[in-house]
Amino acid sequence: MNILKDWIIGVTYVSLIAGILIAVTPKGRIKHIVRIAGGMLLMIAFIKPLMTMRFGSFSSVFRAFKNDAQVYKEQFDSKNKTALHELIEKKTAAYILDKAGELGIAQCKISIALQTDNNDSIYPSEIWISAEASNNQRSALSEIIESEIGIDRESQHWS
Repeated sequence: MNILKDWIIGVTYVSLIAGILIAVTPKGRIKHIVRIAGGMLLMIAFIKPLMTMRFGSFSSVFRAFKNDAQVYKEQFDSKNKTALHELIEKKTAAYILDKAGELGIAQCKISIALQTDNNDSIYPSEIWISAEASNNQRSALSEIIESEIGIDRESQHWS
């Protein structure tokens, strides 16, 4: 960033000095020479940083940017996946608790395990239910969980 800052300051100073010299120079041939000299100095101020730059360093800078971008992408993907897991767990648990409430099952606690398939789709695969419920209530809720959420009865654990 210092290179860019120094370049802008240098161009600004040369422009300011050239502008002042052109303004105070009387009309005629001398003013024309001062304009040409000011333009040349300004062109040198623009080009000088390009002459001192090592262009080989650009590739290493771009490589570093690319590596940083990959790291940030991986961090974002990881945080996004964690947030998605939490959202699916909460929404699935809330749905099951709502259905349990409709069946008259009170004091129900739910824990859900998620899996990711080959397409990176996340889905609930196993559930642990802790509730005081009759066999009919358990059977009805198990049926809802299996048909509407897709967790088979073997992956539903009651306590």
